[in-house]
Amino acid sequence: KGLVAFLEEHTGKRMDQDRFLEALTLSDRAAEIWYEIMDLRKSRPCPVATREMVGNVFPLVTLLGTRPTVDFFQAMRDEIKEMVERGQGAVPDERIRLALDNIPPWHDLAFLSSVEERGAIFAIENYTCYAWGGRIELSDPWRGYARKCLDTWPAYSIEERIQIYVRQAQEYHLDGYVFHANRSCKPLSTAQQEMQRVLLERVGVPGLLLEGDHADPRGFSPAHAQSQLEAFLEMLGA
Repeated sequence: KGLVAFLEEHTGKRMDQDRFLEALTLSDRAAEIWYEIMDLRKSRPCPVATREMVGNVFPLVTLLGTRPTVDFFQAMRDEIKEMVERGQGAVPDERIRLALDNIPPWHDLAFLSSVEERGAIFAIENYTCYAWGGRIELSDPWRGYARKCLDTWPAYSIEERIQIYVRQAQEYHLDGYVFHANRSCKPLSTAQQEMQRVLLERVGVPGLLLEGDHADPRGFSPAHAQSQLEAFLEMLGA
């Protein structure tokens, strides 16, 4: 509210409260549909993989509060829902379901789909679930908007993150977690080894820790990461 007062004073323009509420309403609707899509990915086989979803998330990043974003996600949800109803998966012979922790290596997204030739799929990722989106309590729009801005993965305690991942492992029928120890995003890389250990202890889901960098290709070795990932898949398959 203080920022609004500052902008009104220095621009000579009054804030449009109706437009503000309209933007929040459209934002919340887009997030609601986005989470419907995430729920559809619990289906076996999984209808859409991480490589596609980390691209699909960008309307949530750049176009929230607009009608085209809502329309885009409605069309995507309907398409994915039809795939689930047909029993159609993104990977024809799905055998292993993985989750990705942290931001993907944008410079090598092919790494995420390289598992598919082994019948594996990245079925969920925390970057799209807990870094973007978020619902808004529209009955109290100012506080609802503030809470949405604060309710992101870096704000969660280690125990909260573990509880989320334990529940996620069960709901998405996961066989393994791939933790991207990301040099360019330390807040999302906190306590990965602890989460890896606890997931194995509580729900029997093993994890793989990969060193990398989501922005700088010099900090990511595709060959080394691929060999680690293939060994991990062999272990899960066995």
